Amino acid sequence: MKQILLSPRTGALEVAEVPMPQVRAGMVLVHNVASVLSPGTERHVLDLASNSLIGKARARPDLAREVLNKVRRDGLRTGVRESFLRLETPFPLGYSSAGTVLEVGNGVDDLHAGERVACAGAGWAAHAEVVVVPRRLCVPLPREVSTEAGAFAMLGAIALHGVRRAGVVLGDTVAVLGLGIVGQLTVQLLRGAGCRVVAHDIAAPRVALALSQGADQGAVSADELRGASHLLSRGMGVDAVIVTASTGSSAPLELAAEVARRRGVVVMVGVTGMRVPRRTFWEKELALLLSRASGPGSEEDEYERRGRDYPAPYVRWTAGRNMACFIDELARGTVRTDPLTTHRFPIDRAGDAYDLIRGRSSEPHLGVVLTYPAALSVSRTLTLPAPAVRKAAGMLGIGVIGGGVFARAVLLPALRGVPGVRLQAIATASGVSARDLGARLGFELCTTDYHEVLANPHVDAVVIATRNDLHPVLAAEALRAGKHVFVEKPLALAPEGVRSVLTAYTRTPRVLVVGFNRRYSPLAAAVKAFIGAARPLVLTYRVNAGVVAPDNWVYDPAEGGGRWLGEGGHFVDVLQYLTDANPVRVFAQAVTAEAAAGESIAASVSFSDGSVAAIVYADGADRAASRERLEVSGQGFACTIDDFRSVTMARGGRVKRVRRWEAARGYREELAAWVAAARGGTPPPVGAETYAANAACCFAILESARTGSPLTVDLATVLPDPSSSEQEGK
Repeated sequence: MKQILLSPRTGALEVAEVPMPQVRAGMVLVHNVASVLSPGTERHVLDLASNSLIGKARARPDLAREVLNKVRRDGLRTGVRESFLRLETPFPLGYSSAGTVLEVGNGVDDLHAGERVACAGAGWAAHAEVVVVPRRLCVPLPREVSTEAGAFAMLGAIALHGVRRAGVVLGDTVAVLGLGIVGQLTVQLLRGAGCRVVAHDIAAPRVALALSQGADQGAVSADELRGASHLLSRGMGVDAVIVTASTGSSAPLELAAEVARRRGVVVMVGVTGMRVPRRTFWEKELALLLSRASGPGSEEDEYERRGRDYPAPYVRWTAGRNMACFIDELARGTVRTDPLTTHRFPIDRAGDAYDLIRGRSSEPHLGVVLTYPAALSVSRTLTLPAPAVRKAAGMLGIGVIGGGVFARAVLLPALRGVPGVRLQAIATASGVSARDLGARLGFELCTTDYHEVLANPHVDAVVIATRNDLHPVLAAEALRAGKHVFVEKPLALAPEGVRSVLTAYTRTPRVLVVGFNRRYSPLAAAVKAFIGAARPLVLTYRVNAGVVAPDNWVYDPAEGGGRWLGEGGHFVDVLQYLTDANPVRVFAQAVTAEAAAGESIAASVSFSDGSVAAIVYADGADRAASRERLEVSGQGFACTIDDFRSVTMARGGRVKRVRRWEAARGYREELAAWVAAARGGTPPPVGAETYAANAACCFAILESARTGSPLTVDLATVLPDPSSSEQEGK
């Protein structure tokens, strides 16, 4: 299928061929009929992408700081590589479309194939032949509303939320500054609500259009706006100003403050400069409000992706309910989109559409609609023009499932550098991601259906790099399919998940490796060689986990399991590696009761060889500080590893120091060890019991933090029961 993609590095646009997405639980698969360009928002994105690197850094200083912190922690090459990777990742454009339902996911029982729906949401309702959209952002279209009109639903909901933020009522006087699509829709909605409207734009045709759609007064210049506002408000000043303009200047905000009455309201819907004229705002006691997209829930993972609605009695107008209300106004005839639509382009001519909104054509424009073919060629797999690779004897055909940030930035680039592998197939939930990663890394085909990877006879081994909850399901399925498996940490989020994987593993002669990379670090190996056979050890592991947004998927109990379960196994595994022993007893405390769900934890761990360790895992600390520090002490020696960039080893009064320019966390080494074992050259690098003990320890730490009691690490909770019946697939 075709989809419009933007290069964040160059600003170049492409109508790309990508695999069709799959429907997922709580989602709706829609064949688009039309989508609407947003001249203000999309032009802003295009302009940012076209900037130089310095311009991008000035526009997004938060990201620039993040890059500098990354360089400080991991080294220049790593920081620069990951930054450029972001710039190389294509960006899907569009957020307002409408079409016909092809399929609905589990949990969606009020929509059916063949229904017409309006779709919304950045990253969801894209300019593409087929989109997968959360149910909360899909609204059925009544027969009175054309599919093309329905494609304006997101833009209409944005306008409607701005009107709601203004708090206007019947008889109020409102000025609308900026008469693009959202501004024009705002004018119509205000008239429908019984308000008197002053419409302002520097383009006279847009002012004339607003007057034809119900505005009481129009103004092209600032002086005309002042006069019209004075006249319509009978000298008092307008009750509210809704700014829907798109400009880097603060002039609209300054003008809004001038025409508003005392104690009036200024609502920012568009993207403008925000230098607030404090004196005017202070003298008039004006309220400045920002309007976030289409309302509560917009761009919120809990609402969009996880489908958790705000209760209507407490949050009456959410993003989805605003969309539905706008659709109702279309059906009633209060709002009309036909007068706003100036151009229609088939998706193959998307370049011409964007030339319009970028100002490369002098042709006047307002509503620009993209249309899509009625006939749909359904394909979830795309063959890529991969570079020719000689199929040498013993080469390992690799399939990959998952393509998130970590896989893109770290795992897959490291895998490509391992000798003896042939990158065969990659599957991700997004067709854009699958195509981009597949083409850039040299895979032979990409798909949005992971079954295609498991069924591929040329795939000998599978890398699983999905979100945490899918690890055990996919790992067990891949093992049963006869594939060697590398599964990113954690192995599972619950004991039954560990059991299902280990059960499948015991029934196949394949190699299983869990992505605990730090044991493969050259610095960890240097420390282990230095301490030799000396035991027991005293170990202290301090982890600065950094800040993650509260609504990030890692905190979701079902999907991510919390931060500790998500990555705590890393640190336990390093301790297992250095002690050559498994944990037997734990005692943990959490900072707060909430943190016991898996965040900031201090844990004491005892090992079978008598070694003891303390793990301090701090969630929410500043990322500018170092991430990890591991201290290892024994009789007559002491060692310290800092961020896996430097190691200090002391014995007999002498100190040996090793420092690397880049962090050496062992990613390439662990993949090389897995590939070597899968090709039959070496035994599996880690035994199943070690993985079982690691998982049992992580679960025990979490339970100890919850109960406040010391616990024994019980392997029986995660190991398969030899006497039990078939457990695979649980």
